[in-house]
Amino acid sequence: MARATTEVNLTDYLNLADANAVWRALAVRGLNVDDFETRTSDVRGYGWMLSHKPTGMALHASGSLRDYVYEVYEDDEYEPRRADLLLPRPDGEPVSLEDAGPDEYLDMLKAWADELKAAAAGSRRSGGPAPAGSGAGFYGPNRPFTSAEQAEIADQLRAVRDSVRKNFELTDKQLKAIDKGLEEAEEAGKRLGRKDWRSLFYGVVLGLIVNDAVPPDVAQHIFAGILQGVAHLLGGGPPPLPWMLGR
Repeated sequence: MARATTEVNLTDYLNLADANAVWRALAVRGLNVDDFETRTSDVRGYGWMLSHKPTGMALHASGSLRDYVYEVYEDDEYEPRRADLLLPRPDGEPVSLEDAGPDEYLDMLKAWADELKAAAAGSRRSGGPAPAGSGAGFYGPNRPFTSAEQAEIADQLRAVRDSVRKNFELTDKQLKAIDKGLEEAEEAGKRLGRKDWRSLFYGVVLGLIVNDAVPPDVAQHIFAGILQGVAHLLGGGPPPLPWMLGR
């Protein structure tokens, strides 16, 4: 039996700026913000949810994501609260994320909104009703990286770049070619799904070899360092131990 829910304000659980970002994300995707409402969650263990009334889907959070103030060395600092997120799906496994902050909440919200938009567009083309929770862009192997994962990729790319400089004697031209390729990979992580990103990264490293930009052993060093470091983001196993490529 589902738990009874009551309507609440989104700003009870998100800072005003984050709440406004939620409504903007929905509006810019052409979704009707009046179709969404914030309520206490009907799922045990979760505190509140943003519900899409036409489909009955909802993004649940275990607690508040508003910032709170704490005192450090007599200065007030803001520390974001964190919560577990859950998006049940009628046609597949639920999506969940533990220990998420406001940025991760917004990432999941945007991806869900993209799926709702795509489902609505498909419905208009076919003349049928929009399937609830249809689409696999966020949920499948090509789902986008979260903000935290994008930062992890950027850190790994910088670590590889620094390791190349430490372990190989290269010309300025070669180093610039490497930097350009790694910068391209970092930017691509902000807009591509993980399957597409992996393909792009393969192309970046292959291009360094084909164009004689760097020796093959340097390209292999880059290839192995990046893929070993982010394998857990690409479906290749658990997070790595602290990276030791530069030893």
